[in-house]
Amino acid sequence: MMSPARLRLIALLAALAAALQSGCGGKSSAPGAVAPRAFSYAASPATYTKGVAISPSLPHSSGGAAASYTISPQLPAGLTFDATSGVIAGTPTVLSPLTAYTVTAINAGGTASCSLLIAVNDVAPAALSYSHNAVTYTRGVAIPPEVPAVSGGAVTRFTSSPALPAGLGLDATSGVISGTPTAVVSSGPYLITAINSGGNASFMLTLTVNDQAPSGLTYSSNPAVYVSGAGILPNLPASSGGAVVSFQVAPALPAGLFFDTNTGVISGAPGAPVPSRTYTVTATNSGGSTTCTLTITVNARPPTNLVYSDTAPAYSRGIAIAPNIPSNAGGAAVAYGVSPALPAGLGLDPVTGIISGTPSAVSPVAAYTVTATNSGGNTTGVVTITVREPAPTALAYATNPTEYTVDTAIQPNLPTNAGGIISAYSVTPALPTGLSLDPQSGVISGTPTVVTRQATYVITGANATGSTICDFVTAVGASSIAPPATPSVTAAAFVTTGQTALQASTEDQGTANGTTYLWTLTNGTITSGQGTPAIAYTAGAVGSLALDVKVSNLGGSASGTRSITVVAVPLAQLFAQEKVLAGTRARASVAAQSNMSCSWTLSAGTIISGTGNVLDYTAGLTPGAYQLSVTVQSPVGSSATASRTLQVVAGAFLPDVRTSRQRYGHTVTLLLDGRVLVAGGDNGRAVSDPGADLYDPWSNTWTPTAPMTAMRSFHAAALLADGRVLVSGGSDPSGAMLDSAEIYDPATNTWADAGRMNATRQNQTATLLADGTVLV
Repeated sequence: MMSPARLRLIALLAALAAALQSGCGGKSSAPGAVAPRAFSYAASPATYTKGVAISPSLPHSSGGAAASYTISPQLPAGLTFDATSGVIAGTPTVLSPLTAYTVTAINAGGTASCSLLIAVNDVAPAALSYSHNAVTYTRGVAIPPEVPAVSGGAVTRFTSSPALPAGLGLDATSGVISGTPTAVVSSGPYLITAINSGGNASFMLTLTVNDQAPSGLTYSSNPAVYVSGAGILPNLPASSGGAVVSFQVAPALPAGLFFDTNTGVISGAPGAPVPSRTYTVTATNSGGSTTCTLTITVNARPPTNLVYSDTAPAYSRGIAIAPNIPSNAGGAAVAYGVSPALPAGLGLDPVTGIISGTPSAVSPVAAYTVTATNSGGNTTGVVTITVREPAPTALAYATNPTEYTVDTAIQPNLPTNAGGIISAYSVTPALPTGLSLDPQSGVISGTPTVVTRQATYVITGANATGSTICDFVTAVGASSIAPPATPSVTAAAFVTTGQTALQASTEDQGTANGTTYLWTLTNGTITSGQGTPAIAYTAGAVGSLALDVKVSNLGGSASGTRSITVVAVPLAQLFAQEKVLAGTRARASVAAQSNMSCSWTLSAGTIISGTGNVLDYTAGLTPGAYQLSVTVQSPVGSSATASRTLQVVAGAFLPDVRTSRQRYGHTVTLLLDGRVLVAGGDNGRAVSDPGADLYDPWSNTWTPTAPMTAMRSFHAAALLADGRVLVSGGSDPSGAMLDSAEIYDPATNTWADAGRMNATRQNQTATLLADGTVLV
């Protein structure tokens, strides 16, 4: 069904169309009179405002003048129609929609009509406003009604562009904004318009809908206790109020934990242990924020399965123990304790848990519980410890061997030992009659009553841990028997190492009164004759040999000794240059051991000095071959001989060849055999070279030899008395000066370390002194 307003608009448009088709034409009535025609109004259609005086609207027509006018229907209240002039004037007092009015002009000649469109609108709204230009609401909280203020004509409807946030409504009739916002909306402008038939007025209102501030923030685990290195269950936040948009935490969480700023979830695996600490978490949305205090502790991974390197040690009183070290399968312990207290003298390190010390008292087997602790917890382990008396060792007597006199009380002979306390002593065989061994103290005392020959008695000292023995030698003689005379030992003063069937003897004092002979030998072996005045023996290593004999009878004993020197088997290794210039002075040497004498022979030339292992000589004047020999003889008469054929040559320049490499900053040393050693130096590429070459002047050849142990250049070299070469100092490839030294042995073609100088140096001198030492 159509609304009344729509029906009126359709009728108005139909009337207007009819008027346009017919025009405001005239209609003749009386013959001879001219009727009005082309009748119209200038203001048509005309829109007037209620309460506002209109400008008079005058009719216009051609043809005859109108004598009167009519209008239908009646004009809106407040407007007047002059029936004589046809003028419309006044002030409209009511609203009127656009309406078609038929005006007829009349005279004697006839009539003319026209259609006039008139509407009366209200005064347009003006100065629309609300109490706030910008308002902020909270989601879910009813707002106080926002009432508009407006002047001008009565508003017929209110509109908003865009539509207000969900939950808020604009009353189209009153313009009141009310409701409860249901969604969060960021700040934005809303154009509110008041409308009537006369026009509209607008107001820009800025609206923001914030969420409800979060509240009651909590975490699923608080306080939270974590373990270093172990992944945690996510720690989840919960809150009431509005949904949280972002989270923050202060200070930063322990290393390894992750804080999600979007969800507030804490996850990860904490790193190093951290003591208990408080963290403030802030949850925020557009409506505000709330906080909670979160306590987090990161404990160390607890220790587990504590064990010791020795779980059941047996220690000896007075002997420092090897540190007993703990270990566990969990986290590192920071503190240790033990119960009950360890045996006296032993201690537990409270930080490392190591058991160490020197037990000072015997302790029976017992179990000790050690507790290892860290911030994550603790674990225990059991160590079973026994402290025993150490086994006795090196049992000895104050006087041993001894010679006692029958029927004369002896001075108590007291034992000593280097180990633990001896709890029991025993002897086998039984001591001479009248003497006794105290089984607790080991003291030998008493008065011998029977004469006995010298004999050995094995005394054993024992405790629960072990035992030790002592060979106790004693004899009991009669007071009327004279002791033997002090013996002298006859033997060669020098022997050769390893030499066998050597003879030694002392005076034969017979066998009366139980006379015995006891020989002892250091650095050798007695091969036969023990117990007799003469023995045979084998010499040991080079050095000193001591040969002792003790002669005993019932009246006492006497000892004699002989010191013998053991010398090496003589060797002769001759060093001499193979070719010498006629008439020049030369030197040769032989490697000989100490206590050896050297004898030189020369078939041509003159021996200048040749009493030791070095020979200085002058070569013969005639070129040719001659023989050089040396004989090395030991004090025992054994000898070794070495010979060399030498060539005497006339002086001349000889062609030479290049060395095996380029070098400078090297050393050049003339060896005893006439060859030349060239060692080290820079190889022309600014890199030190450890290489060495030997030049043989007679074969005119260079031969690479063993390299030095270090790269060096600008060093020093000195020929030692035994033919070896000392090389010292110099600089390495980086230019750093060296303090090292090494020795070249031409006999073995090897280099050996010679220790370090007291300072680094290069370009130094090295001089062989008369005593064989070298001055640098």
